[in-house]
Amino acid sequence: MSTTRNSPESQTPSIDTSTAPFPYGERASGKPLARYQTRGQLMPADPADAVGTAGDLECPACDEAVIDGAGLFACRSCSWTGSLR
Repeated sequence: MSTTRNSPESQTPSIDTSTAPFPYGERASGKPLARYQTRGQLMPADPADAVGTAGDLECPACDEAVIDGAGLFACRSCSWTGSLR
């Protein structure tokens, strides 16, 4: 029994994407990036700091975007740090 494999050429889509704009190219500038939501809540490392709103990944102290570093979150605009619980 022999099996026939399709060559990569036969699996390549026939759509010409060489002129298609990249989603964040010049023509799409000014559009906001997607906002992610979560089921958890951002909890501060320091209990005296602000607690996040459930389902939101913005800084609880200043409402700016936070950076996720392997589950530890930090704000670039202020000194807030914490984790998702």
